[in-house]
Amino acid sequence: MNSEIEHTESADNDSNLEEKYVQARIANCKASKCFVDYTIPVPWGHIAVKGWNDPNSVPILVLHGILDNCGSFNRLIPLLPTSHYYLCVDLPGHGLSSHFPPGIPLDFLDYIDAVHRIVGHLGWTKFTWMGHSFGGQLGVMFASIYPELIEKLILIDAISSVDVPTRQIGSYLRVYHEMLSKLDTHNSPPSYTYHDILDRLINKRMDKISSIAGKELLERSVAETSDRFSYVADQRLKLMVYPLFDMDQLLAMFDNIRYSLHLSDKRIFH
Repeated sequence: MNSEIEHTESADNDSNLEEKYVQARIANCKASKCFVDYTIPVPWGHIAVKGWNDPNSVPILVLHGILDNCGSFNRLIPLLPTSHYYLCVDLPGHGLSSHFPPGIPLDFLDYIDAVHRIVGHLGWTKFTWMGHSFGGQLGVMFASIYPELIEKLILIDAISSVDVPTRQIGSYLRVYHEMLSKLDTHNSPPSYTYHDILDRLINKRMDKISSIAGKELLERSVAETSDRFSYVADQRLKLMVYPLFDMDQLLAMFDNIRYSLHLSDKRIFH
């Protein structure tokens, strides 16, 4: 029993030391102002981004998961090499970015287009993509469509696309549009106290997160009105956003990535 207690105490001490180290790196970043928030204009409004380090350094585009925002990476980026420029993006309908126009379904390819607009605006010709969950799924599809732009793919807990069998596309679209119609009639998100909305952000998701991580997300996730807080994310995101591909089409997309990367990086095999 004593050995178990000692092991637990040791693990707690290690965790505390790790947290102190993370906090120190974050504090140094804030003190040196190594990140800058700005917006990129798009036809439907703007896309909010957060750039870390020197923008002339090697670029890495950083994309969050569904219903999250670029606050997902506030505690990670300060721990990474400062020799790279990390551009964290609030995808459309998330965080501080404009929503896509109302009254229409969200389309997966619109997010691909949004990222391509960011890259074009910055004039990047080659970059690394780092994506978490939905951001990783977007990266896989983007790399298949624009393989010449991607240097590397870094995927963190990236979800796989859901294949929609060809014979089921009609019924899939009908269910989706019926759910969308219900959202249109309740398009004002509910409001909560600060404690309640933080609790929902931490616990009412596929995987529970820590309160520290929750607070990092909260800053760009909610709007305050008379001491009440409501989510700013596009309500249509509750229906999820998947590409309408069957399994054969998905495999063809993946093959395109493998083939393209093999050609561009073949020098490492010689």
